[in-house]
Amino acid sequence: MSTVFDWYHIKFLESVENLKSTLSRSRGRTPNTNLAYEIAVCLQHGRAFFESARNSSLDIQPLIVFYGMMNFAKAVIMAASFERLAALPRSHGLREPSNDGARIENLALIIDEKGTLQRFNDAVRLHEALLVHDGPNLQKVSLPTSESTGLEGKRVPLKEILARIPDLEAMYQRTFGESAMVVGCSHFEVNDYADNIKFGIHFDEQFKDRESMKSIVRKLRSMYPVLERWRLVRASYAGGFTALDMTNDPRPKLGEMEPDDMEEDPYGYRIREFVGERADRRHVNLTELMQPVSGNLRNGATNLIANYEGSYLSEAVLYYLGMFVLSSLVRYKPSSWTSSISRRTIGQQLSDDKPIALVELFLEGALTNFPAMIVNCIRDPIP
Repeated sequence: MSTVFDWYHIKFLESVENLKSTLSRSRGRTPNTNLAYEIAVCLQHGRAFFESARNSSLDIQPLIVFYGMMNFAKAVIMAASFERLAALPRSHGLREPSNDGARIENLALIIDEKGTLQRFNDAVRLHEALLVHDGPNLQKVSLPTSESTGLEGKRVPLKEILARIPDLEAMYQRTFGESAMVVGCSHFEVNDYADNIKFGIHFDEQFKDRESMKSIVRKLRSMYPVLERWRLVRASYAGGFTALDMTNDPRPKLGEMEPDDMEEDPYGYRIREFVGERADRRHVNLTELMQPVSGNLRNGATNLIANYEGSYLSEAVLYYLGMFVLSSLVRYKPSSWTSSISRRTIGQQLSDDKPIALVELFLEGALTNFPAMIVNCIRDPIP
């Protein structure tokens, strides 16, 4: 999990003059003083809620964090649209279905047609990008997540949200006994020597032999169908993890990962000498080869996040959705929430505390990562 967020990045933007100059650079236009003041106030209120949440008890922490997220979201929306605060939606754009009797991980929300969530999603989605290294140059290839118009009516359980949050993979697997729906990968790299593009995937399951390696690759390709377009050129293992190197070279029609395709080495398996056409593979359209990824929003590690019912959600939106579910639990079912975090039973019913460690890790990640993504949405130009 990341270190504590440096609040001076937000405090800098709470200055109207600093904010105006920042938006002038990132948006190519300068907001008037009244608009800049409203954005700055929302940032200040978001910071105040987050700082208060870090010092609050777990009993009420999700509610305080969500209030902070709403203020940060409004700041991002105004910075993207240059609309005044009074013109923004008053509704969340989310609602809680009947969750009576549901365990914490099965609590869900329904995405409505319009509201704060939809405007926030459409503001942050454009900042998602692939990071591509071409020699000394770093290029950002825009690859936005899904538009809000495609999210309406979706019912999203908390478990599906937690499964897609980067840095929660190990705890998610220990909690539910299944793989998370997010996997770490490297930045993309142009390989001048081989005239191709390559990247690596880091998976928290280690293969033991050729068959288990093939099983892991098939599993990842079923979770992230876009990997069907990439060729495995190396598979290595160490310390319980698997590392896969992939390129945009064509996959063999028959015998992929078999002995004639990949030979064994001391660290795993690697492709035999490549035979085939490679011309101009550096110049392909990456947006056709890859799905949206997370990482650009917080300038951190890149991750592939599995789609949910055909829609790709950014990390910032996933945090927002998850916190809405938890804040609703705190507001409307405080006795259930308090019982879970204190590991107490209610009558004959066992305490619903199985996912609490995972939820606490999610809260810690939100307090650190969400404000960093807000800063980057305001400070960085759209790729």
